[in-house]
Amino acid sequence: MTAPIRASEQSRLMAFLGALPTTQARVLVTLLCVIATTAKYVYSPTWEPSYEWLAFLLVMSGLDAAQFFGKRKTDAAYVAATQGAPPLPDPDPPSPIP
Repeated sequence: MTAPIRASEQSRLMAFLGALPTTQARVLVTLLCVIATTAKYVYSPTWEPSYEWLAFLLVMSGLDAAQFFGKRKTDAAYVAATQGAPPLPDPDPPSPIP
């Protein structure tokens, strides 16, 4: 039987998951799967990956690239910077009154 998770551990876990950059996590997991598949194929004399597994890796890589591209194209600051526009104003400027 496993020990129950304490509230402090759960809040730390939720804070970590809330701050986790999902695109980078997806890309990292896909790269690790591709590297592990390549290593298994290279170092095993008889093993070959199935076409389904290779198709899964291909689809995951395509989704990762599409998600990354979509985030870059919809980020207003990135679009403005690449088009030579001045930087966007600060949405919450400091108050001039001390």
